[in-house]
Amino acid sequence: MKVKPLNEVIVIGKTTRGGRPFSVRGHRGMYFFILVEQFDWLKEVNDAYKTLYRGEGVEPLERIKIVGRGGVKGYRPFLLKGHYGRYLCVFAKHLRQLEQINCAYAELLEAKEWEEERKRKLEERERASKIVESVKAAVEDARKTGAPEYAAELMRCADKSFAEIEAAFAVEEYDRVLELASKVDELVREARAKALKKIEETKKIEAVKIPPEEGRYVYCIIPWEGRHSRLSFGDLGVEGNSEVYAIPFGDIAAVVSNAPFKEYVLTEDNIRTHNQVITLVMQKYPVVPMAFGMAFKNEGVLKGLLERVRGDLKNALNEVEGKVELGVKVTLPEGTEFDENAFASKIKALRELATQCKLGKRFSKRLILNAFYLVAKEKVEAFLGAAKALEEKFKQLSIQCTGPWPPFNFATIKVGGR
Repeated sequence: MKVKPLNEVIVIGKTTRGGRPFSVRGHRGMYFFILVEQFDWLKEVNDAYKTLYRGEGVEPLERIKIVGRGGVKGYRPFLLKGHYGRYLCVFAKHLRQLEQINCAYAELLEAKEWEEERKRKLEERERASKIVESVKAAVEDARKTGAPEYAAELMRCADKSFAEIEAAFAVEEYDRVLELASKVDELVREARAKALKKIEETKKIEAVKIPPEEGRYVYCIIPWEGRHSRLSFGDLGVEGNSEVYAIPFGDIAAVVSNAPFKEYVLTEDNIRTHNQVITLVMQKYPVVPMAFGMAFKNEGVLKGLLERVRGDLKNALNEVEGKVELGVKVTLPEGTEFDENAFASKIKALRELATQCKLGKRFSKRLILNAFYLVAKEKVEAFLGAAKALEEKFKQLSIQCTGPWPPFNFATIKVGGR
């Protein structure tokens, strides 16, 4: 809002109206009566004059001595008899150079408007510049995905529109930049999606044409005493029931089958086959299970990698030799109570029969125990008997004992296959 020029302030007095100062009885000098509301603008006008002309301007409001009818002195507004509103009575000499002051203020306002317009244009340019860079990056990204090859027409349209964006930016047509940016963005997204779809289709065709390289899928590690020239466990391997056999290296051997060298999906069939092979081998040999999906490019790579961890494998075999894994789950039916302390003391009997014990995740509040025990084969019957006795004592609990299994939770190894 512009400040009202001081030569337009309403001046009122006992005998004078208009823009002329007059004297106040009992006070020396000539005065203006000015509405209090108009003094809200006085300091801003004064600052404008000082800024542009380095003049004294209007005396700052807080220093102006106010005199009024009836001997009022100080800085308080007062009611002037016969006129509505509250007024201040100001020395005329304090309002000198009115024309210069108003010109200065007008120039200041013009300068402020110009500065605001300049800032607005700079902000517009900065926003437009970011849009141009964003669109440019999107176009480059589309090129990297192969869009020029698989969506040539769309990319030609995008390139043409981007050139128009750069031209509009150069002549500061920022609204045009925004309009074209939306168009290019849509073209680029469509081109990129089309290219990715074509690439995926091509990969599928190539995958059908080129079968995966045959590698070695590893199930477990067993001791090797060299008594067999070749040890086979039958045709029950993953991916087509290929032969499962042993590849010796030194005094240990890897139980493998020939299978595609690829990343194996964790399907129910694949997991079942993997575990069945290990369980079968365990009937005759101590086993260190391998994690699911350990496929190696060839026999040489397999031997090289396993050789690096030979010491760990031998230690693991020694640890599980003559032992099996048993699982115990204890479930509390809903709404059932039991003596936790008594149960805790009795469950120790299972732990005492095991070499090691590991706790599994409890998937619900009702599952009060999910544990795995490594038990010597000669103690399996005793362990199962202890579990049965526990079930009879705590009839309100559901106690499930599973196994014997390969020591999946105590000696499973994972090395650098696929």
